[in-house]
Amino acid sequence: MKMFDRKVPPLEEQGEKESQKIWQDVTKALVAFDYSTAGTAKSVIEDRQRDLAKQRTETGEVYQHDLFYYDSESERWLLKNYEERFEELSQGLTK
Repeated sequence: MKMFDRKVPPLEEQGEKESQKIWQDVTKALVAFDYSTAGTAKSVIEDRQRDLAKQRTETGEVYQHDLFYYDSESERWLLKNYEERFEELSQGLTK
């Protein structure tokens, strides 16, 4: 099977919910074998996520997923617009 390199925008062009951007401090610490800093950074992310979830519960806001939707038939989370995103990614990899 052919392997492809990941193609992602630079951090400064990524949105606030992009995983790579959110977890960058954890990643840097892990690469440096600084597990204490990685654990602290991870806790900050998780605490923020819990706070946001609590706020949504208190206000009755329903979280809208940007990239995924829950398919009750297959009982799985699926990527929105999968076909379009796959085609876009495939074209980018063949250039």
